[in-house]
Amino acid sequence: KMHTNKFRMRLATANDLDHMARLVQGLADFENEPDAVHVTKEHYRNDGFGDLPLFFCILLEDQGYPCGMGFCYLSRRHQSGRFLYLEDLFIEEKHRGNGAGGLVMRALASIALSLNCSGMRWQALDWNTPALTFYDKIGARVIDGLVTARFAGDELIRFAQTSPNA
Repeated sequence: KMHTNKFRMRLATANDLDHMARLVQGLADFENEPDAVHVTKEHYRNDGFGDLPLFFCILLEDQGYPCGMGFCYLSRRHQSGRFLYLEDLFIEEKHRGNGAGGLVMRALASIALSLNCSGMRWQALDWNTPALTFYDKIGARVIDGLVTARFAGDELIRFAQTSPNA
């Protein structure tokens, strides 16, 4: 657990599923994609708090109220080894600007080091100027030339079922 005068951070538990779902939805709303969340609290329970957790979540609290999160998992690159991937960083608007984002990022950096990670990675939407400004301020390097590609939903199904000769 990490503390500041204002905030406290802790690892989320299975008792925090409602808070996690609320914060993930808050991020989707902020990103103007309120209908993009298709993960349920049961998905979080099964994938994060079972025998083989696929992720972990750091909750940021203000006087006991979970107002932010860092949602992460470990991955590996063949060039540099293990790294911490930050899937979602979200601080509710009224709690921003008080060092909350930096506190979460420093905690995640410490976790990455303690897990022998070579680094941290994450993505940001190109229109999210406040986030990009924040990442620049904390010294993170934006990697030019990388573009995100994905298959999801029907696209994934369609591609998986396509003949390799097509």
